[in-house]
Amino acid sequence: MADETICFSGSSAEEIEQAKLFWKSIYPPAKPKSALNVKGIDHRLHTAQKPQNEVNYAHHGIEYFKTQDMDPALDRYKQDAERQRILEEAEYAEKMQEFRKEAQYLNQKRKQERMKKEEISSKVMQRTHDQLIQISDSEEEDEEGRQAMDDIEKFEARLVQQEKLKPS
Repeated sequence: MADETICFSGSSAEEIEQAKLFWKSIYPPAKPKSALNVKGIDHRLHTAQKPQNEVNYAHHGIEYFKTQDMDPALDRYKQDAERQRILEEAEYAEKMQEFRKEAQYLNQKRKQERMKKEEISSKVMQRTHDQLIQISDSEEEDEEGRQAMDDIEKFEARLVQQEKLKPS
């Protein structure tokens, strides 16, 4: 708002205030600019500090370690890592051995149970087989069997005949 260009001469203080409010309502103040528009670079984060220990092994190749004298701390770290690896491998081998023993035990137990069942089954089957299959060598029993079959066939023929004679 350009307050310097407006001149209120011969007006009371109250009228001057009302005139200023009027002009401010007609010309509202400019909106604040976006916060994305920053002056200067103070809003940026500062860079990280340099490491306190100057040695950084992360970016060295294998050749570097072969040619350099080993740092005692690094050497100790490598030894600890190797011991840890050996312990983990031993624990894994032990767990696998226990798993194999348990699996063998379960397989042996199942085999014994299956063999018991097969033994019982074979005894039962032998008894029923012996009872069911009794082949007679006598001619009289064969003749009785034929006679019984003939009687059944005659009976069935009579039933069929009676069905045909029935009035529908």
